[in-house]
Amino acid sequence: AQSLVSRFQSYSQQIDTLRNGVNGQVTSTIDTINGYASQVASLNQRIAALTGSGTAQDLPNDLLDQRDQLISQINAQIGVTPVVQSDGTFNLFLSNGQALVTGGTAQKLVAVRVDDNPQNVEIGVEIGPGVIHFTGSDLSGGALSGLLAYRDTTLAAEQNEFGRVAIVIGDAFNGQH
Repeated sequence: AQSLVSRFQSYSQQIDTLRNGVNGQVTSTIDTINGYASQVASLNQRIAALTGSGTAQDLPNDLLDQRDQLISQINAQIGVTPVVQSDGTFNLFLSNGQALVTGGTAQKLVAVRVDDNPQNVEIGVEIGPGVIHFTGSDLSGGALSGLLAYRDTTLAAEQNEFGRVAIVIGDAFNGQH
C-alpha cells in the first residue's frame, strides 16, 4: 500500500512539474510578446511622424520591414490581425478582438493567477488599473495558444483520469481492508 501511494504521489508530482513548466513558458512568452508589441508601437510612432511630413511613399523601407518582421514574430507567439491605418501605422488585434497595439500604444499582457484555478496562470491585458482576463479558448494561433491548449486539455485530462484511477484503487483497497 505504501509503495502504491508513493507511486501515485510521484506521478502527481510529475504532472505538477509539467504544469509549472508550462506556466513558466506562458509567462516567458507573454514577456516576449510585450517586447515585440512595444517595438511595433514605437515603429508606428516613427512611421506616423514620417507620414505626417510627406506621403507614405517617402517612408524608409527599413522601418516597414522591421515592423513586418516584428508582426511576424508576434504571430509566431500569439495570433494577431493587423489593420492598416490611414497614416501607415498598423493596429494589432488578438483573435478575441482585444487590441494589442493601437497606433503608438501597446497594451501590456500579463500572466495572473485567478481564484477559481490558482495552479494555472491565465492571460490578461492591463486596462487602466484593472486586468481583463482571457481563457485559453479566447486566444488562437501561435505558441501561446498551443501551450494553453496542452495545459488546459491534455494535461488536465491526464490529471483527471489519474485521479479517477486513484479513487477506484483506493476504494477497492479500503473495501478489502
